[in-house]
Amino acid sequence: VDACRGRFLQVHICINENKLRLVSTRPPQLQARVVEAEAWRRTRQRAGRKRGTMPPIQYSEKYFDDVYEYRHVVLPPEVAKLLPKGRLLSEAEWRGMGVQQSRGWVHYAIHRPEPHIMLFRRPLNYQQQNANPNINK
Repeated sequence: VDACRGRFLQVHICINENKLRLVSTRPPQLQARVVEAEAWRRTRQRAGRKRGTMPPIQYSEKYFDDVYEYRHVVLPPEVAKLLPKGRLLSEAEWRGMGVQQSRGWVHYAIHRPEPHIMLFRRPLNYQQQNANPNINK
C-alpha cells in the first residue's frame, strides 16, 4: 500500500532466472481514474495556453442549508469547452481540469443555462468530522 500518496497498489513478486522483481499495479478502477485525470490535464494543456496565462478559475464563497455546504466554481471558456455534456465529473476529473478545493466536495448538479458553472456540495462539518475520526465513537 502506498499510503503516502493515498493510492492503493497491488504488489506482485516475479521470480525469473533466480532474480526477484517487484511489480506494482493499481486496481483497474483506480488506474482508470488516474488515466482519466491525466487525459484531462493533457487536454487542458492542449487548449493552447501555458500555465499562468489562462484566465483564473473563480471560486464562490461557501453557502449553507441544514444538511450541506455549497460552493460553485466558474470555469474560463477554454476549460469549460472541455466539459463532457450531460454528466457529472468525478473528483479525479475536476481536479484534472485544474479545480482546486479541499477534500469532500462532490460535483452534484449541472446548471443547464450556464454549464461552465460547476456546482459542488459536501456535508456540513465535513472537515471537523474527518479531522478527528473518533468524534462519533
